[in-house]
Amino acid sequence: MASLTRHFKPPAKKKAAPKKGASKPSAKDRQKERDEREAYEMLLEGVKLCQAHNWEDAVSAFQSSFISYRRIDDRKSASLCQKIITLVLQHIRDPKEARAAYAQARRLLKVAGMLDEEARVTMFSAEYEASQMNFAEAYRQFRAAVSRCREIGYTKGLVEALTRYAELEDSRGKAAEAKKLLAEAAEAAAILRSKQQAGGPEKIPA
Repeated sequence: MASLTRHFKPPAKKKAAPKKGASKPSAKDRQKERDEREAYEMLLEGVKLCQAHNWEDAVSAFQSSFISYRRIDDRKSASLCQKIITLVLQHIRDPKEARAAYAQARRLLKVAGMLDEEARVTMFSAEYEASQMNFAEAYRQFRAAVSRCREIGYTKGLVEALTRYAELEDSRGKAAEAKKLLAEAAEAAAILRSKQQAGGPEKIPA
């Protein structure tokens, strides 16, 4: 955890009030400054909560940090936050705590309108349920992740969700179902390549 958090840049110290006659920072600049501080503060809070083994609240803190970094378009920090969240979720061993943390992560992302990330966390939650032999719930969540990706046009996420879903089916000896899902994934991958070649990145909800 420490090896990841050291890559985050602390926010600049709050600037002194401008001198008389000098132009004041715009409302947009002030909001960005607040978001930068909040993102870093919640990141540090998440680390403290992890140290206290309070996983559900840790996920909430890291998720808040991620949302703030996305809001200010700091893609590198948002990506690192995303990696930390995944690591924390994978670290939780108690089923009740794990399910609560996954649910909280999905809820926060949905409220923030980050439906691509909600779909991604749902996919990881499905894999967790499969690891617990709770296959009915794993299937339900994989279907929800696939449906969300289709709904918002998130082709990259759709390819990954369908592929992971197919891996589950294959591991359970359901070769025909796995083959069908992989065919859908291949079709989505072809669409994604076509978009990339046309130079048009996917439009993902902010």
